[in-house]
Amino acid sequence: MLSVAIRVARGARVFSLNATMTKGFTALCGPSGSGKSSLLLGLAGVLATTGRATLGSVNWVDDAQTTAPEARDLAVAFQHPLLFPHLSVTANVQFGLFGIEQSIQEARVSAALASCEASHLRLRRVAELSGGEAQRVSLARAIARRSKVLLLDEPFAALDRDLRSRIAKTLTLHVETHNTIVVLTAHDETPHLPQDAQIIAVSAAN
Repeated sequence: MLSVAIRVARGARVFSLNATMTKGFTALCGPSGSGKSSLLLGLAGVLATTGRATLGSVNWVDDAQTTAPEARDLAVAFQHPLLFPHLSVTANVQFGLFGIEQSIQEARVSAALASCEASHLRLRRVAELSGGEAQRVSLARAIARRSKVLLLDEPFAALDRDLRSRIAKTLTLHVETHNTIVVLTAHDETPHLPQDAQIIAVSAAN
């Protein structure tokens, strides 16, 4: 269980999130500028955050200290894919799996690319990818880590409607297989998510 009561400041504005998240999907929905991406980045440890965030018995954020991003059991796919341009798609997805046996790394990379319908891209360089392809590779990299928490910033934004539906099914299967907590941002209530998804409206008034 991920229990969150955090505040993230961006200039003069302060955004807050109070929620309990369990296995499955939680969608932070709201218009541009409402703070949903800032809150997600706060959970990731990328932005300075106050309050409290706890995964199980592990404190990520409290008033005394903050756990470094790399020490949190999470993976992130950003709205603008942060892929390494000098690496192939395969190497990008494999990044972050260091320390794991090579054969297991290769199996995870293949499975993640296949689940995101990106197996045919595995030898390409980042510069050769379209926006939608880059977003799928970024998602595959996050999935490959098999972290307890998956943070996705506008994961469907660059995908067409049919592909959104198929990738949502991929994420649902990932949740069921690995007991994952998925927190994502969206402009709408993402009708392609499961009916039991938790929807949190984030307003600019936060």
